[in-house]
Amino acid sequence: MTIAGSGSGNGVLSAVTADAGAPAGVYTLTCVGVGANVGTFDVEDPNGVSVGIAKVGAVYNGPINLTVNDGAVDFAAGDQFT
Repeated sequence: MTIAGSGSGNGVLSAVTADAGAPAGVYTLTCVGVGANVGTFDVEDPNGVSVGIAKVGAVYNGPINLTVNDGAVDFAAGDQFT
């Protein structure tokens, strides 16, 4: 599994796993809510279908499971992980 981030925030993903039935392919997390030391990311499956919202600092459980960790530079709208 490869994780790539783009945008102005410098946080990272951790504890990334996939459920047994998760569709294979590239998942995209896009920052849709911003704030100091917080944020929300729309999680899209490989077909471009939204499968939930991941909140910075909280465990996200969906077809994939992960935590978005805040960095020294806050996330901005449109920042992405793939």
